Amino acid sequence: MSQDTQNIVIRDNAYGAVHFSGCGSSTLDPLVVSGTRCLSTGLAAIYQWLQVQFGKVGQDWQVLSQRHFAAPMCERFFDQFDLLMADGTERTICFDITSFYGLQDLDADLLRYMDN
Repeated sequence: MSQDTQNIVIRDNAYGAVHFSGCGSSTLDPLVVSGTRCLSTGLAAIYQWLQVQFGKVGQDWQVLSQRHFAAPMCERFFDQFDLLMADGTERTICFDITSFYGLQDLDADLLRYMDN
């Protein structure tokens, strides 16, 4: 992506606002997702970010592939989307999902309880 998307807040949820920072062009400069502590809310926020940036899914763009992977050397987890845009171009967006990867909703509820 050509522009830095630092400090973009996408949505509010039960655990606070979800923030995206970085560029998203690769694992070297991913969009770092923070502010959520469960997988379902984090992935929902990612899809909302994609719609804010690129328009309506199925009309303006579609997912060609999505994959989760780990980078053990840096202890980070990523979610990469390969998108097909309505004009036929392809884009790859990489998210750093380390902050919530592997956490289920029950885990997040427990963490929220512990924070109070």
